[in-house]
Amino acid sequence: LSARISAHGISGLLAGFPLEEYGWPEEIIQLVREEARLQSMWEASHHRILTPLLEAAKTSGIAVLAMKGSALAYSLYANPAHRRRGDSDLLILPTDLAGMRRVLSDHGFTTSDSSGLLQEVWSRQCSSGFSHDLDLHWATSGSPLIARSLPASAFFAAKQPWPALSPHSLAPSLIHQMLLTCVNQASHRLVGMADTHPQASQVAASGARLIWAYDCHLIANNLDAEQWDALLSQASLSGLAGTLADGLNGARDVMGTDIPAGYIETLETAASGDVARSYYQAPDAATRFAMDLSASKGLAAKARVIWAHIMATPDLLRAQYPQSGAQPLWWLRLRRVFRLGLGRMRA
Repeated sequence: LSARISAHGISGLLAGFPLEEYGWPEEIIQLVREEARLQSMWEASHHRILTPLLEAAKTSGIAVLAMKGSALAYSLYANPAHRRRGDSDLLILPTDLAGMRRVLSDHGFTTSDSSGLLQEVWSRQCSSGFSHDLDLHWATSGSPLIARSLPASAFFAAKQPWPALSPHSLAPSLIHQMLLTCVNQASHRLVGMADTHPQASQVAASGARLIWAYDCHLIANNLDAEQWDALLSQASLSGLAGTLADGLNGARDVMGTDIPAGYIETLETAASGDVARSYYQAPDAATRFAMDLSASKGLAAKARVIWAHIMATPDLLRAQYPQSGAQPLWWLRLRRVFRLGLGRMRA
């Protein structure tokens, strides 16, 4: 139970309930509250390094949007520490990449080999003992096909103030947050969660976390009638109606989320050409590779897709070949290239 609570990321939320009155074992209660305390300490440390970074980006003329967990933590959660996460996802425009790299370096961050297509991972070790990771994105998804359905320019056009973290901070609109949350869930249903507790293997394999269902629940609770209509229109135009329906269905099943009557049915009617469903439910990685390659415009973009698939990150390779043990990364990359090629020939 403790392992599953940790894997679902809900210790901070549970710690506020009178668990003793519910008859929970004292040992579990203490484990939940200890993890919640550590989350609060990490959050305070993360806030101290993230705020001046965003201010420096603003001073340098770089617009930065916080995405996913961090944006929701400081806008919809009663306590930011209740939204457990291991990093912050920051979105910039491609033209600001060089400038943002300089800002990150000036603030003590270094990049790592965990970087992937259309994003980089930057890390900084703090004196408090915590390590802080930032996922720097210049597209809304690591998949060129998905990123084309959710263009970064649209996120910036509908940006919202994010004053709870910093006076000049920005975040996507609730509509874009909902679409991105549902796409993220679809992605993790495919790849699982490599970093979750080993004893919670069912959570790891399914990629379904309660904290993500709660994200959808909170966003839905903050939408008015006009925003529900705009969300439906945006999902249909983006080719993500089915993916949105999947996310809302999950929130309703788990959290009892109130969704307008007939809304899911309308989404399913418009879901025949859903981009994310087609991508994440593709029969193999080779098919997804071909879809990303086709969505990339220009020879340079296509070359980056090919290179990113060949030079897959260590985390992705270890997750793809969990029985690999101590095999070197170059060998795993060769296996991956062979597998992709074989998959394309079969297709």
